[in-house]
Amino acid sequence: MDSTASSEAILDRLATALRTRVDAQRTAEMRLASFAFSEQPASGRTDVTSSAGDTPIDWRYYVLRALRVIAEPDSVQLLDDVRGDGRPLDELVRLFEPAARDRLAVGDRVGRLAAVGLVGRELASDRVSLTPLGEALLDLLADLERRAGARPR
Repeated sequence: MDSTASSEAILDRLATALRTRVDAQRTAEMRLASFAFSEQPASGRTDVTSSAGDTPIDWRYYVLRALRVIAEPDSVQLLDDVRGDGRPLDELVRLFEPAARDRLAVGDRVGRLAAVGLVGRELASDRVSLTPLGEALLDLLADLERRAGARPR
């Protein structure tokens, strides 16, 4: 596979993962909207679900949001550390904050990455794993590094 085809595949994976993330967020927002509290009896409530699936999506917002979070100091290192099978948060604390052993700081970093869909965190095992969107962004960075380091022909 040539580099152009490889780059196209990475961009396709990135777009698909971003679309999947936005669709999941849309579904969650629709569920939250339908779970509105009201003092009216249940029979008097009106349906609060919307047709949010028909509203336009500001794709630039989601792309820039993910890029802004991945550009934070040490974010790429954390993503690289959880690539593959993921790691428990306590193990990330030992790797990531050796001086302070600050679980709260690492948890905050993981939370910011999770908020944009780059990692997931299993509650039962406290394991942090890379999502398809995080994987695609790491592959994009690797491709850009490779291209930048390549000598012109």
